[in-house]
Amino acid sequence: PTVSIIEQGGKKFVMQIFGAMYLTGLLSALIGVASFFIVPFDGFPRATSFILLGLDVWGPNHNLLAETLIVTAPAGLLLMQNAELRMKKLIVYGMFFQYAIALLTFSRTAWIAIALQAALFLMLEYRGHVKSLLRRARPAIIALIPFALYLIWSMSTAEVQGSNTTRLDLIRISWFYFIRDPWIGNGVGMFIPTLWDIKAFIIEYGTVLEAHGIVWKLLFEQGVLGLVTFAIFIGSILFSIYKTYRSNRAKGSYHTVVLAALLIAVGILTYELFNTT
Repeated sequence: PTVSIIEQGGKKFVMQIFGAMYLTGLLSALIGVASFFIVPFDGFPRATSFILLGLDVWGPNHNLLAETLIVTAPAGLLLMQNAELRMKKLIVYGMFFQYAIALLTFSRTAWIAIALQAALFLMLEYRGHVKSLLRRARPAIIALIPFALYLIWSMSTAEVQGSNTTRLDLIRISWFYFIRDPWIGNGVGMFIPTLWDIKAFIIEYGTVLEAHGIVWKLLFEQGVLGLVTFAIFIGSILFSIYKTYRSNRAKGSYHTVVLAALLIAVGILTYELFNTT
């Protein structure tokens, strides 16, 4: 149904969708800024989400805020195509603003996803000119160093170490049940019910959590066959987008649309490799 609506609406409607997506990212980034002044620090300062006007739109933690921003920021590439020079600059500033707040969530997954998006963008758009571009971006890279050191320091805090322990236990549980039935797994939707039956986990953590990433979820529920099938499915999507990008690179601005789609897909898939929600 969604594809049908987009096809009927045409290019203008598609641009409106991505415009709304981009504006949602700006609002999310502003929520991240406001959180520094509204949300009490839990361990150390970071951008996070919070309930706004009684609505928990962004979810219960910083990871979900970052997950939103790494998807909405690349949408700015599409909006830049037909914009005037002044508006293009504002859109670029908005993209960097969204990425900056995503980094300030100090979500390790967000940093990994953004690094991959940046590397992919440089490889596709500036191959052969990466060194000169990095020299121009040196001030921004230097400015990131203190935040990267802060991220490394945060890993020693009790909050992050507790998160690491939880995730390691989730991985151990997934692996334990995967070994018992490695080919077809334990059944779709069975991870959470099974976790409720593990009393030691409930006593230790008080509640259940999703598997630490889509890989462990699939290994538990659908085994090797499910994981391989899903990998082929996702790989075909990425390959299709990349093939379209290559075939349209010399055909004007359309390749920018496909580039944005590729960055969005890579960003969210990277996030789902590690996220527990």
